[in-house]
Amino acid sequence: IVAGWAVNDQAAKVFAEHFYKRMLTPNVTFGTAVKDARNYCYQRFRNTHTWGAYQCYGDQAYRLPISSKRKRGKNKSREFLLPQEAIIALEEILDKTKSTRLRGFNFMATLGDIMRAVHIQKFDQSHPRIIELAAGICAELGQYEEAVKYFLQLKKSKKGHWFVRSFEQYFNIQMLAHMKSVNAAEGNEKAIEELYGKMKGLEHRFDLLCQEGFLDKNQERLNLIGSANKRCFIAAKTDEDKQLHLDRAAKAYREAVELEKTDGQLDYYPLCNWLPIALVANSKEKRKVKEILGVKNPQDYVAKYFRTSQEKPIAKTNFWDEIKQVNIMTTLIFVCTESEEKIAYYTEQTKMRYRWAWRKGGSVRNRESEAFQMQFLAAAIDAPKFGRDKLKKEKKAALLDLQQFFLDLGKNNGR
Repeated sequence: IVAGWAVNDQAAKVFAEHFYKRMLTPNVTFGTAVKDARNYCYQRFRNTHTWGAYQCYGDQAYRLPISSKRKRGKNKSREFLLPQEAIIALEEILDKTKSTRLRGFNFMATLGDIMRAVHIQKFDQSHPRIIELAAGICAELGQYEEAVKYFLQLKKSKKGHWFVRSFEQYFNIQMLAHMKSVNAAEGNEKAIEELYGKMKGLEHRFDLLCQEGFLDKNQERLNLIGSANKRCFIAAKTDEDKQLHLDRAAKAYREAVELEKTDGQLDYYPLCNWLPIALVANSKEKRKVKEILGVKNPQDYVAKYFRTSQEKPIAKTNFWDEIKQVNIMTTLIFVCTESEEKIAYYTEQTKMRYRWAWRKGGSVRNRESEAFQMQFLAAAIDAPKFGRDKLKKEKKAALLDLQQFFLDLGKNNGR
C-alpha cells in the first residue's frame, strides 16, 4: 500500500489503524480490509482526499493465516509465508555473525530453527539462495563441515541450482574444512596424507577450470588458488611437494597482483600474500619481486606502502581498514632485514591493530584466517629456498606468537 499524494496525518493514522484491525481479523481479505479502511476514513475526514490516496498492489483475496493455537513466547516456532522472509532472516544472521555485541550468541540454534521452518514449506527445494546463505553462516562461524553439507545439498538439488559463486565458495570452504582437520590430526600421518590427497585434488580441478577457460582468471579466483596451495603446502609431507605448492601459490598471487592496480598502487591482499611466498619460491618468482616492486629490498617497498596506507585515524577506521594494516605488518615481519627490535615492534603493532579490528567487527572465520596465515608464514621460513637470514629464528618465534594471539582472542567469546 502506497500513498499517491500527500495525506492528512490524522486521517492517515485512522486509515492505518482500521486497515490493520480488519486485516488481522480472521478470514478478512486484503481487498476487504482496504475497502473498509477507506470507507471508515472517508466517514470521519470528508474534507480531505486522504481516504482515496492509498494505492494497493497484490492479491486482493489474500488472507493472513491467523491461528488461535499459535504458540507464543520465547519458544514459539518460526513460520514463513514467503521464501523472501526466510532469505531476509538469514541475511540478518549472516550480518550478525560479524557483530562484536553478539559474540557468544548461539547462531547455529537460530539457524536450525529457520531451516526447519524453511523445510516445512519446502522453500529449500526451490530457492538456492536460502541454502547458499545457510552455508555462508556456518562458514563465518567456523563450522566448515556443516557449510559443506549445505553446499552438497545445493549441488544435488533436482533443478541443478549451482551458481558459479556457489561453486567458488564450496571449493574454498572445503579447503578450510580439510585444513582444520589437518591441524586436528597432528601426529597422525596417515590421516594427514589422506587429507592432503583430497586437498591436492580439489586445487588441481579448480585450477584446471581456470586454465581451460571455463572460469575467467580474475583476482578473486587467483587468490583462491593461491590460498588453496598454501594449505596444501602445510599438509604436504615431502620437500618436493611443499616446494611445488609454494611455486604454484606464488604464481597465482603474482598474477593477481599484476591484474589489478589502484591509482598505480598494487592491491595489498595479493601483494601481502605473494611477496613472502616469492622469496621462498623458484628463481623466476624471486626475479619478479625486483621487476614488479622496482626496488632491490622488498622491506623498503612494504614499509613505504605501510606509511602511505595510514590515511585514517584509528577512531575512523572499520574492520577491513585495520586488517589491511595487520596484513602489511605481518609481511614486514617476514621481509625484515633490520633487527630483532624491529620485529618485536611490528609484532606489537600487529596485536594492537588487530585488537582494534576485533572491537569493530569480524567473524570466527576472519580470525581463523589470520591465525592460519601466521601458521603458514612460520612454516614457509623453514622452506629450503628461504636462504640465509640472521633473523630467521626471531621471525618464526614472532609469527608463532601471533598465531597463538589470534587463537586466544577467540576465547571467552572473543572479548
